[in-house]
Amino acid sequence: MKKYLFLSLLVLTLTGCVSSKVFNDLESRYASLKGDYNEQLIVNGTLTKNLADLESKLFDLNTDLRK
Repeated sequence: MKKYLFLSLLVLTLTGCVSSKVFNDLESRYASLKGDYNEQLIVNGTLTKNLADLESKLFDLNTDLRK
């Protein structure tokens, strides 16, 4: 009985739950999303820098306007 239980557990362990086709599809989708995420991080950094520059210019203009 223990032998059959061990063999069945071994077979379940060695076989994958996800087919290789599905795994490869998910892996490629993950890589694509990771690339998109990295691009958005770069865009976000650029926009944050632009916002800081514009806020600085606005402050300078308001200071000049009050003089």
